[in-house]
Amino acid sequence: MAIGYTQKDKEEITPLLKKLEKQIVRQPADKKRGIVKSDIDLVIWNNDVLRPNVIERSYIAELLPDLLK
Repeated sequence: MAIGYTQKDKEEITPLLKKLEKQIVRQPADKKRGIVKSDIDLVIWNNDVLRPNVIERSYIAELLPDLLK
C-alpha cells in the first residue's frame, strides 16, 4: 500500500492506475478466475473515503495509521 500526492483530478488517476495494473500483467480473465497478481485502487482522495469496504480489510486497517503519519 502506498500514499501519493498529485495535482491531477481523481477522474484522471483511476485510468492511470488501471493502465499500470495491465502493465504489471493483470488481465481481466485473472480477475474472473480469482487470481489477483496486482490490485491498485484509489481508496482515499482528499480525506474522502472512496472505497469504505477496502478500508475495513484487516491488512489495510493495520497499515493505514502508519501510512498517515
